[in-house]
Amino acid sequence: MAFLGMVRVVICYIFCMFIKEIKKKNKRYSKVFTYHRLMESYRTGLGPRQRTILELGKLDLLKDQWKLLADCIENKLTGQQSLLVVNAHIEGLSLH
Repeated sequence: MAFLGMVRVVICYIFCMFIKEIKKKNKRYSKVFTYHRLMESYRTGLGPRQRTILELGKLDLLKDQWKLLADCIENKLTGQQSLLVVNAHIEGLSLH
């Protein structure tokens, strides 16, 4: 009896999510509006690309905590649990 093994090709997507700050200025007056987006960076045959995953609005969070929030949202989207203890405030923001 011959053993026939099946070869499976598993494509693993490694997402690099980050938060991007967007600033827009109204032409009529000098007020600058700031809001944030959760972006995903991915590679194609034409090179690296970025796409918007989620509009976050205005974040009241320090810039050094943006990556923690992006990772927390990514874990929620992919169904993974974090091994690190996440700040309750960041966890709350990821649920909105």
